[in-house]
Amino acid sequence: MLEYLKRTRKVQAFHRLHFSQNGDYIMEIKPQPKRNGFATFSLVLAIAALASTLTMTIVIPIFLAILSIMFGLLSRGNTSMSNHALAGVIVACSALLINIAVGGFSFFIVFSNSDAKQQYWTMVNDTYEQMTGLTFDEILNEYGIELPESLHD
Repeated sequence: MLEYLKRTRKVQAFHRLHFSQNGDYIMEIKPQPKRNGFATFSLVLAIAALASTLTMTIVIPIFLAILSIMFGLLSRGNTSMSNHALAGVIVACSALLINIAVGGFSFFIVFSNSDAKQQYWTMVNDTYEQMTGLTFDEILNEYGIELPESLHD
């Protein structure tokens, strides 16, 4: 009988099949786990946020991580958080922390080293000059904004 039930797929998941005292089959059905789309989506977004931190961008991983945390918390409802949602929130928080640490470290490196700072401002001025015909310093001077020399040295 057990093989017949498996072959015909009339029962998808069952825990135990045994005979009762009068010879009938008694089947104890194992409940199917409830699927939660928000929890799965939270985990997928968190993995995407973690992967996008490797691209050294700032906005995309933060956006994906915040969405992942929101979907993970929304999947909870009135019950406890599922494993997928919990993993999604943890991975998203990790991606967020890694991204903030890498961004802060990069900012520190650029603006603490005078050579790197000079290269940065030269790159900014060159980019603005290509786009507008004026350097960034000239644009700021037109608006009456004077940058301190410490930023350029």
